[in-house]
Amino acid sequence: MTTSSQPASAGVSAKIEWGRRLKRVLLFIGGVALFFLVVVADFETGPNLSAAIFYLFPIVYFGFLISGGWGAVFSVLSVAAWLVSDLSTGLTPPGSTIPYWNAAAQLAMFLATAYAAVKSRQEIHKLREDKRSLARFGQEMIELSARNVEFASTVSHELRTPMATIKESLKLLDDKAGQTLGPESRHYLSMARKNIERLIRFTNNVLDYIRLEENKRQLAMAPQNLAPLLAEAVELHRLLAAQKGLELKCSPEIPDCTVRCDPDAILQVLGNLLANAIKFTDQGSITVAARLDAGRAVVSVADTGRGIEKSFLPSLFQPFQSQGRGGSDANRGAGLGLVISKKIVEAHQGRIQVESEQGRGTTVSIELPICKPPSTNPHPKEPAL
Repeated sequence: MTTSSQPASAGVSAKIEWGRRLKRVLLFIGGVALFFLVVVADFETGPNLSAAIFYLFPIVYFGFLISGGWGAVFSVLSVAAWLVSDLSTGLTPPGSTIPYWNAAAQLAMFLATAYAAVKSRQEIHKLREDKRSLARFGQEMIELSARNVEFASTVSHELRTPMATIKESLKLLDDKAGQTLGPESRHYLSMARKNIERLIRFTNNVLDYIRLEENKRQLAMAPQNLAPLLAEAVELHRLLAAQKGLELKCSPEIPDCTVRCDPDAILQVLGNLLANAIKFTDQGSITVAARLDAGRAVVSVADTGRGIEKSFLPSLFQPFQSQGRGGSDANRGAGLGLVISKKIVEAHQGRIQVESEQGRGTTVSIELPICKPPSTNPHPKEPAL
């Protein structure tokens, strides 16, 4: 099989090389024809038309399409033809040195033009090669990214089942034997449960991120009253806030409006924002509020926590970035919550913004388009009699 493919490959290479040689020969013949056309025009016009500038056409032609060497050769031939034409047609007196000085100047100009043509060709070839290399690199990066996403998705799926089993086993152990265990054992059991729950949240976040990156998450969009959504999100996190001694409240001035959204997805976004606020607030309060602004509902989650470093704000929505608020490493997540929230909000034709001052708290706002009420005709037609 290998032996038969080698002659075929050699035949294809020979045809390609033959085609290149033929193209080169045809280009050379065309350049020579162009040169003689200029020479004939120069001799025919004589002193009535200075044709020195027209010699630049064949010089550029050879320098750009053939090679720098041939460009230099035709620079010399062009000067010789131009000089002979001028001397023979009586443009300058015979025996004067002026034509020869002019010829030297013309030669310098012709050689410089040939050199510029060669450099231009080299730059164009380099740009084309760089473009091809960049295209190959981009394709390799796309393929590598696809493999990484597939690998992460596979690993995450494979981890979910055993982690869920471990979680349930620890829960059963805590329910049945928790009271008979000593304080140290209960401490280790509690740590194990917290860590497995943390791993499950991380795995779910990775899977969510992958689905959103590949546009595989389908949103069940439907009109939804905003106030119940906010109340539900607050109620789901009230106990978590109370465990840290924080006041979690929902502003009573929630506007009566309807947004078109996937309720579960928006609850996930609000959950991410509230979880972050609770995690990075040691004392004070967290407030959920909403207002209307130019046909959009603006929902904000404001805390009195540590705030975010100003230098970290530009990279806040990059995946796996969990620094910027201080605290221990154990208190940091995977850095996917805000990234996932941003993608979900943007899928709703909205946007998300963060305002923060270190030491004084953070406010995260999301904007969602509201559903416009059906238009009514202020001047209905009277029924026909």
